[in-house]
Amino acid sequence: MSKYGITIVASVAGILAGISSSLILQSRRHGPSPLPADSFTANSAVPSIPADGRAHDRASDDQSARIRALEREIQNLAVAQSSVDAAGPRGSREEHESPSAAVQLEAGIQRHHESPINPRWASIATTRLTDDLETLGRAHGFDLAELECRSTSCLAVVRFGSYAAASASWRGLVHEQYRVNCMRTVLLPPPPPDPSASFSLRLFLDCADPEAALRSPSAE
Repeated sequence: MSKYGITIVASVAGILAGISSSLILQSRRHGPSPLPADSFTANSAVPSIPADGRAHDRASDDQSARIRALEREIQNLAVAQSSVDAAGPRGSREEHESPSAAVQLEAGIQRHHESPINPRWASIATTRLTDDLETLGRAHGFDLAELECRSTSCLAVVRFGSYAAASASWRGLVHEQYRVNCMRTVLLPPPPPDPSASFSLRLFLDCADPEAALRSPSAE
């Protein structure tokens, strides 16, 4: 349990202890406290108290029930906090390729291959991305192996010398300001059987507004 969970449980336990002490003191009193003479108006009905003390017993039972409810709340709080501590922080898509992210990427690439080609847009986007990726590759140690732009998207394949080199530099592919300003997706899969072999990554650019992507400030 984290220090915050321990503090919360300790605080609630202290409150419970105070309530328990108060109930013990009340249980030692003999009958209800006398009421002030002016507590009721002429039309007020004076509550009757059974001679056998059943009203007092019912009050004690209600208070005991509230204590048991508080005890259950403390136990549930401790269990919930322990579950959070055991789970730990979740991994992000920037660290590992999740199944859902991989499915989304493959669906986007499939749409890319099935879309028609806009010759003018594809030519401009290909020229700009070729220049941008070759410049970036010299800084991060990869080669541009493939690049295809169609009408609203581009797909590039870059090749690193090894998986370790790709792991160290692949985020640069995402954060680079390309002159085709589209949403960028790069996923790093698990290591291959031979991590020393050359390793390729795919960069997918999906342009919601392809014409605006060519007018982006980074294109100037």
